Amino acid sequence: MVTYMDTKLLWLTALVVAMCAISLTSGMSLYGMCLTTCSKCSDEFGPRFNAGMCREMCGETNGKSIESSCETGFDVDKRSKESVHICRKYCVSCVLRYGHSYNVAKCANLCMDTEGTSIDPDCMNMDIWNTNFRRRNN
Repeated sequence: MVTYMDTKLLWLTALVVAMCAISLTSGMSLYGMCLTTCSKCSDEFGPRFNAGMCREMCGETNGKSIESSCETGFDVDKRSKESVHICRKYCVSCVLRYGHSYNVAKCANLCMDTEGTSIDPDCMNMDIWNTNFRRRNN
C-alpha cells in the first residue's frame, strides 16, 4: 500500500531530477551560444581574433564568458583593452547619433587595429562614414 509519505517522496524526487535536467540543459545551451559567438567574432575579425582562446574560455566558464563585443579573443594588454573598449563606445555613440551614415563595423575594426588610438569622439573621421548616406545636421 502506498502511503502519503511515499507519494510525497516520489514527487520530491521527480522535482529534483527535473531541476537537475533543466540546469544541465541550460548550461549546455549557454556553452553552445558562447562557441557560436566565438565563431562570429572569428568571422568578423579574421586572424586578429584568437578563436582558440575564446573557445577555451567558453569551456573553462561553461559558456558564461560570452562577450558580444568580441574582446576576449584579442591578445592585448589590459590598458590597450580598455582603450579599445572606450574607442568602441564612441563608435556606438556615433551610430546612435547619425544612424546608418556612420559605419560602426569600420570604426570598431579601426579601434582594434590601432589599439584604441583611433578614437573619434566627435564622429568627424570621414573615412568611417558610409559614402552612400548623407550626414544629417543636428
